[in-house]
Amino acid sequence: MIEYIFLSVYRFSFFAIEPIILSENNKGNILRGAFGRELKKIVCINTNIPCYSCSIINSCAYQKIFSPVVNSTSKGLKKNRDLPRGYIIKPPLEPKTIYKEGEIISFDMVLTGELYKWFPYILIPIKELGEIGIGKNRGKFKLLKVDIFNPENMDWEMIYSSNNSTVRNLNFKIGDKYIKKRLESIDSNKIELEFLTPTRIKFNPNGQKEKSILVKKIEFHHIIKRLRDRVNRLGQIYCKDGLLTDDFKGIGKRAEKIKKTNDTTYWVTLYRRASSGKRHDISGFEGKITFEGNLKEFLPLLILGEYLHVGEDAVIGHGWYRLRRGVGG
Repeated sequence: MIEYIFLSVYRFSFFAIEPIILSENNKGNILRGAFGRELKKIVCINTNIPCYSCSIINSCAYQKIFSPVVNSTSKGLKKNRDLPRGYIIKPPLEPKTIYKEGEIISFDMVLTGELYKWFPYILIPIKELGEIGIGKNRGKFKLLKVDIFNPENMDWEMIYSSNNSTVRNLNFKIGDKYIKKRLESIDSNKIELEFLTPTRIKFNPNGQKEKSILVKKIEFHHIIKRLRDRVNRLGQIYCKDGLLTDDFKGIGKRAEKIKKTNDTTYWVTLYRRASSGKRHDISGFEGKITFEGNLKEFLPLLILGEYLHVGEDAVIGHGWYRLRRGVGG
């Protein structure tokens, strides 16, 4: 079902030259906003028009990475519409909000499919951000190194170091082979999902337009249906031959048979303020849920979901969970 999907995972580590103040539950949004502004400043040549009207839309790094839209070469998609971002920021999970001078801060970034080819356009603005600073106080930093995750040995390998400012041409991908390896150690009848960041999932029970409802007590099929849709969409846009070919609706129907046997989730109320000044509700649930049943066909999706996340605001790190074998697993 997901043989065509592949991901690349990078870890950015930087040294705080000055104290850096980051909101506890909004680190991903701060990192994303700062990165996007710097990327646009570096590459954008037509700042006064929307991306879909730009003459260089098909070769623009800002459009490809940060603000993708449907263009004239896209097939089966409505023109001039925003597309889901192909990157996911996995922010620091520690609750601290102030990083002192001399501390090391790390965050991961997942790139979907062919987006890895644009990595230099991600590295450069993050390096440049060090001079501008991030956080409430615009604390300055120095990018020390970038590592890439190697699924062959389940370890990280350095591809960039500030010592010599060179980039090693290493490209490891998380794909079908990695998923099969992970499946060997997962119980196909009982699992536990631990949600690490606020997870916000909407469900449309009747399929009527604009009738989705926010789910606060989650069931297995809510997660799988959103993962199914997300993987299908990202695969279509960023991976070759990326449409699901299996029984699309049947996946959701069979997911409804999986039982929830334990639920210790809790609701986290959270808001973020857009550049326009408007406040957006990004609240969601965190905690652990145990599911039991015939889980085998859903496990590949759930493994991908550890990296791609599930639900709204995945790009800033929300909907991040870890898949465990089950209680005590």
